[in-house]
Amino acid sequence: MTSVKGVLPIILCGKSTNVANAVSKALQPQIQITHTYFSVESAKEEIPKVLKIKDENRPLAVMLGGAFDDQAFSDIRNAVSQSGEKTTWLRKDNNQKASVSPSENQAGYGEEVALRAKELLLKLASNQSLYNPSNDVEVY
Repeated sequence: MTSVKGVLPIILCGKSTNVANAVSKALQPQIQITHTYFSVESAKEEIPKVLKIKDENRPLAVMLGGAFDDQAFSDIRNAVSQSGEKTTWLRKDNNQKASVSPSENQAGYGEEVALRAKELLLKLASNQSLYNPSNDVEVY
């Protein structure tokens, strides 16, 4: 396996600022959230623009939280596809329940799901697939 190349920039789509903050903190220091979107409309409009950046700051993946349903995911992914950009997509496995619910403990919930995503992102970076996006969907 090849080692990870520096800090991994990603985009986060979520519905809660508190959960997003906990996710961001739990992903550090290896992974940095460079852009966060809290609505489908802003994600559809802005993510294609951000992915057009072709330098070391270009996000390597788009991570969607569990509050984004199948339709929201499809709408955002289609907007990116129509722009001609490719990325790696990360979706929360809603069949794999967290030990705490976001309504009970947003920070704890965010940390727990972030650690699952972090493990997956580091694996994808190690096997180099994160650096060659193909619009694949990975589940954390």
